Amino acid sequence: MKKLFVLLAVFLLIGCGVQKPKDTTNSNEGNEKIDAIVYHNAASEENINEMKELLKDKIHESSLSIFLNDVMEYNKSLSNLSGSYKELTAENVNYDELAISESLLAINPDYIGNNCRITTFTLIKDFVSVDAKEEVPYNLLFDNLSLSESHKFTDEELKRFYGYYEQVETTKTKDISVHLEAMKKHLADHHIKYQLPKHVSVISVVFHDDLEEVDHLFIGHTGLLVEKDESYYFIEKLSFDLPYQVIKFSSKLELNDYLMEKYDVSWGQETASPFIMENDELLKEYRPNQKK
Repeated sequence: MKKLFVLLAVFLLIGCGVQKPKDTTNSNEGNEKIDAIVYHNAASEENINEMKELLKDKIHESSLSIFLNDVMEYNKSLSNLSGSYKELTAENVNYDELAISESLLAINPDYIGNNCRITTFTLIKDFVSVDAKEEVPYNLLFDNLSLSESHKFTDEELKRFYGYYEQVETTKTKDISVHLEAMKKHLADHHIKYQLPKHVSVISVVFHDDLEEVDHLFIGHTGLLVEKDESYYFIEKLSFDLPYQVIKFSSKLELNDYLMEKYDVSWGQETASPFIMENDELLKEYRPNQKK
């Protein structure tokens, strides 16, 4: 039981958006820097219409409707969210998480909201095949708590959600190629296949933990990437409490560096650094945090 509480604490800290402390003692100022990237929180009618246009021919209408309704329900309860593109000058937007949490609790104290996994699966569930899993994996207990309240998925979809996002056994090593093979074996064993529309892909940040007797990998953050007019739009929900974001990149390398600067922030650990998968392969543009 004690181990379970430790695991839950870690998944809350890492899963879908909340970062570990950043190492400020080993920066590389001369390396390539993210700048001139823009984002918004879909907090205006213009933003919502933009997302409809971006996804209307790619995501099933029912799934898109659920997603957009989730965005609007979340945003109407909060102020100070961006309703137009703003420049993203660092890997984090400084949201007042305490104020946001208090506002959300006042509206619905029994519902913890959506996170990145729930949001992404809402959009892709019609395009990904996966074997159903009956029991709730440890790393998805809070996801399941949210889904039990929202009834967003059918019983069959919920079991597929478990199979898709359950933690994966791996070896205690910092060699990412070993962990990538473990993820690919999981995909094969669970018959996970993607039939996504053209110019749409799933981006997953995979973390390594060694809190149990057997090491595991898990998807700690994920979002949907849509390519349009030589730009890449990354659609993400930062955490249960924190907002939806749409970030516009000019390349997948920019996307990689944004995610790695946000999540590849530990130092001196015995586990491997996070790595990024695009659908079922390592992101071709993947590289570790250049500022570490």
